[in-house]
Amino acid sequence: MNIFGILMLLGSLLGYERMLRVRGISPYLAWITAFWIQTVILYLFGMLNQLNLGIYCVNGLGWLLLIGYIIRIFGLKKAPLPVEIHAFDVWMIVLGGLLAIGIYHSIMVHYDNFSHWATIVKFMHFTGRLPTNASLDGVISFTSYPPAMGLFINYVIHFVGFSESNMLLAQFCYIWAAVYSVFGFMRDKTRMMLSGLLVLAIAITMIFNVQIRFNNLLVDYVLAAVTLAGLAGVYVYRQQYRPQFIHVILAVANLLLIKNSGAFFAGIIFAYYLYMLFKNNGMWHKCCQQWQVIYRVGFKNMALWVLAIIVSLMPFYWWQQHVKHTFPESKHQIDTASYGQQLSGEHTSYLIEIAQKMLHANADLGSLSTQGLLLINGVLLATWLGMRWLGLKNRLLKMTILFDGLFLLYYVSIYGMYILSMPQAEAVVLAGFERYLSTMIILLILLSAATLVITLDEHFKEQDFNKRDLRSFSSLPAKKCYQYAGMFFFTFSVIGVNSEIGGMHFNDRLNEHALPQLLKQVTPEINQLNDQRILLVDADQDDVNSYYADFVARYYFFTENADAKEAFNVSPDQFKDINSQYEYMVMPKPHQTYQKLAQKTYRENITPGTYQVSENDLKRKALP
Repeated sequence: MNIFGILMLLGSLLGYERMLRVRGISPYLAWITAFWIQTVILYLFGMLNQLNLGIYCVNGLGWLLLIGYIIRIFGLKKAPLPVEIHAFDVWMIVLGGLLAIGIYHSIMVHYDNFSHWATIVKFMHFTGRLPTNASLDGVISFTSYPPAMGLFINYVIHFVGFSESNMLLAQFCYIWAAVYSVFGFMRDKTRMMLSGLLVLAIAITMIFNVQIRFNNLLVDYVLAAVTLAGLAGVYVYRQQYRPQFIHVILAVANLLLIKNSGAFFAGIIFAYYLYMLFKNNGMWHKCCQQWQVIYRVGFKNMALWVLAIIVSLMPFYWWQQHVKHTFPESKHQIDTASYGQQLSGEHTSYLIEIAQKMLHANADLGSLSTQGLLLINGVLLATWLGMRWLGLKNRLLKMTILFDGLFLLYYVSIYGMYILSMPQAEAVVLAGFERYLSTMIILLILLSAATLVITLDEHFKEQDFNKRDLRSFSSLPAKKCYQYAGMFFFTFSVIGVNSEIGGMHFNDRLNEHALPQLLKQVTPEINQLNDQRILLVDADQDDVNSYYADFVARYYFFTENADAKEAFNVSPDQFKDINSQYEYMVMPKPHQTYQKLAQKTYRENITPGTYQVSENDLKRKALP
């Protein structure tokens, strides 16, 4: 890592965080808000083809803000912001640090990392721009994917250095900052049991993230974390119109620029924002009594809500227009006309088959998404019944129904994705099904924990925070239950995080002989965008048939013209014709058929390595 670059990055980030705090931003939202602002600025510069300039402007602005904060303290004699450290802050720092160490030493091996996420970061880092329709830019296959996470990760590695470990760390920092927002739902930050409940929920989400874990660049967990932060801001700023309005715009703009499916989660934030706008003005009970209030306050709220929608959609609209004019036939591009044509062409039997397979998958109690939904319902309903038994009215039953409704809507949206935008061969096997559902399960777990925290706090015996002390309990048994619960939550949260770290190390052992690791053993990675024609000889048929090997080759060799092949059941002349289409051949591990043909055709006894292809031989030579 580049130590000077790390200091440049941290100093700039601290400047954003300090000045946001000065402007009244919640300490639990300041870090992710800073990341959102940086990402939007980078996006603007990237769309204007000035990405590297944008990186230095973003960093420089942070340093100017830090200098301004220092001047505010020493020049204007303003008091520095108070530092408050609670138990959950220590937990986030210590456990987050342990996770970061585990992530840094992990291997990035997932399929989709190389099909887009890592590839787009590498492209932006070494070219200093977003992809266009130029010939060399064909290395980026999924050109319609919004670039927000790639922009942020590229910003970080620009200073700390390019490596897969640094890319993973950059995304983890983004996730951790977003997850930190969950503590904004706590009214009293000193309650150990409540903060323990939240950190336990964070640890539990890692169990339902097991399909991908943190050692990848997929955005499924990111979408859940950003949605959580967006909803937390609407709640925290419920009495502050301006910060709430700006927060919603930043949250939704970033959601939509992370992935197209972020539109569903943006809808959740908009709905909650509208609810809070009217609730804070008492509109729900005044609406049938005072028409004048409806006209004056209701119109103002609706105008504010509509304006927030329009402004937050503008960056995404700009991106869609950019894709439409730059990449006329982009993969996964949003096109309602093509969706209609595809839907009209689908057979009813196919639509029913997909629905049945989805329902059958969730009927299996071994399904993680099913287990997550049962856990959420079980905990909320059990707590609701317990509180009702004690004579305490609460909202938990309504919230359970609401969360189930959100899950059902998301379930339907996934069904729509399978039948509208996914190739039929992938849809019929429900490709990525558990991974897609994990986003909603993770979000609902965190929201359920926040709901429990708010509800339990509202029913504590002492509601005045200033009077809460060691004696603020209805009885001695109640105090003991509180203490034991707090100890239980914190203990098992540590166990949960340790399980995630152990899971990453287990995956590393499983994948230490995976294709990306084998390539590192035979040839250095290429970081200069090029058009070299490279043949990757891979003995693993599944890697080739799934296009995994193709995507890894294009990422590693940084060329669109890298192809992976496994089958070589051909004659010597045909074998020579195949090789002649390429400039180089790379064989990361022994391939019996290819080696025998090479010996028969070229009289060469080749071993794993890199070879230059000529008309009559294969000559061992490193890639240029």
